Amino acid sequence: MFRTWKYVLGDSDYPQAKLPKGAKILYFKYQNKVPCIWAYVNAEMPDEIRKFWVVETGQVMNIDPRFLYYIGSDTFETSVGPHVGHLYELVGQGKGNLVVS
Repeated sequence: MFRTWKYVLGDSDYPQAKLPKGAKILYFKYQNKVPCIWAYVNAEMPDEIRKFWVVETGQVMNIDPRFLYYIGSDTFETSVGPHVGHLYELVGQGKGNLVVS
């Protein structure tokens, strides 16, 4: 059965989520300063772990862009002004050890 589900990614820079195999990510948005995704899923498929990376504007990204799939960007307010986060999914060899600085 196909459905659209919300997944809260948490506050890690390198969140992981358990989604049904083949899930298609539709949307990324911060809710209460926490990154969330919405995905179109077949609820009858077995789960798989998917790895993500939340990057701030201007942050150094020491990973080959071939291993990043851009999902979306969003903002939220902080005490020092707006924060912009960009969400990528790690794909291919990027699913292994992520080395960033």
